[in-house]
Amino acid sequence: MRARGYGSSARAVLLTLLSGAVLVVGAAVAPVAGAAPAAVSPSGSSTVRGTVLFGADKAPVEGAKVTLDGVASGADPLTATATTDAQGRFAFEGLAGGDAWSYTVTTSFRGTVFSTDVVTVAEKTVTTVDLDVYDTTADPAKLKRTEWVVWIDVEGATTAVQQDVTTTNGGTSAYTGSTVVNGAPDKGKAAVVLPVASGASNLQYLGTFEVCCDALSSTVWAHTRPVPPGSSTGTLRYEAPTPTALTFRVDVATTLFTVLVPAGTTVTSGQLAAGGTQLDEATNTTYQVLKGGPFKAGDTITVSLAATSSGTPWAAIVIAVVVVAVVVVALVLWRRRRSTAPPAKGSAKATPKSPAKPATTSAAKPAPKPAPKPAPKPAATPAPKPAPVTTPPSGEDAQVLADELAMLDLAHESGALPDEESYQRVRGALVERLMRALGDDPGALGDPERKG
Repeated sequence: MRARGYGSSARAVLLTLLSGAVLVVGAAVAPVAGAAPAAVSPSGSSTVRGTVLFGADKAPVEGAKVTLDGVASGADPLTATATTDAQGRFAFEGLAGGDAWSYTVTTSFRGTVFSTDVVTVAEKTVTTVDLDVYDTTADPAKLKRTEWVVWIDVEGATTAVQQDVTTTNGGTSAYTGSTVVNGAPDKGKAAVVLPVASGASNLQYLGTFEVCCDALSSTVWAHTRPVPPGSSTGTLRYEAPTPTALTFRVDVATTLFTVLVPAGTTVTSGQLAAGGTQLDEATNTTYQVLKGGPFKAGDTITVSLAATSSGTPWAAIVIAVVVVAVVVVALVLWRRRRSTAPPAKGSAKATPKSPAKPATTSAAKPAPKPAPKPAPKPAATPAPKPAPVTTPPSGEDAQVLADELAMLDLAHESGALPDEESYQRVRGALVERLMRALGDDPGALGDPERKG
């Protein structure tokens, strides 16, 4: 199932505060300011407690300095420290609880920073969370990306890309990578490296990627949280200008690579094979599935994208149907109101709001066009001009079309129509039909009651 929810705004702020800066590999940049003070109180009656445990044997770590970072939308960040006792235990009391606040517990062990996942606590409760620490390694031999799923949503000029990555560390040490991320406050290394499209922005995270610290440089995104033994999953989502192709360089041996693209977009890849379709129940969208694997480190996967011109524009059709339905309902009500309360004879009648020729009253027919002045006789007889069309080619009732046009304008002015572009398109079609129906007979748009 596709991950649709992302961290709350408080968690997004937490990422910024923990990293201390927006990090760029190879170049330092200015730090990001913390959240503005507000009326949200950092104090309360909740408690976060736990134990720092080392290795597969879960041995308690005595004397470890533990830091609690907490954030809430519209509040000052909270930072508290504690030192573990002989049993490796720590506790932070008097904390605010509820969905507004999010907390992370970190500690530095043998030069590497380890952290818990983001923690939320209920009000007036005690939440227990253990903090595991390990020896570290920069050797990826025990590392395997068991699943790499990429969701690609092309939305005109912008494309949203979501990467769900599941990694298995079969060793007993946490993997840190070997490349130091420039500017990371903990001097962390790139434990996870993912490719991104050029111009990536609006980055969002879930799982292990939700906690400190990440960096973005050109088309490479890196995360410095060590990959612990066992299985861990992280999600990265971003937006970028729509590319013609996406390239994925495999940095860790990958068992299965899957791409999902909605119907309506043509997707091809020389390294992947068609794998049917999959329904995203959250959006009721059917995705084309391409799969491949296994891939070894150093392999490259290229996915080419192209909008399908023959696809049915369902969104435009739905909007057009809504527009027409509103116009029809308004027209029926207007005609019924007029038929039950006709205007008195001799009273003025409303002129439909239309770019067509003005309507005439029932008392006066439109004045005939003045006869054109005879042209001087040419030396050679020109081909006769085609006779003007006096009968509507479509056979449609000009007055009905004018009524529909008037109701469409009224609905637009009242704000009942959902889409300006569809309104203009439908109106243009009505005007064109009306002009064809009128031909050279402006009397066709006379008093509607003279035809009844």
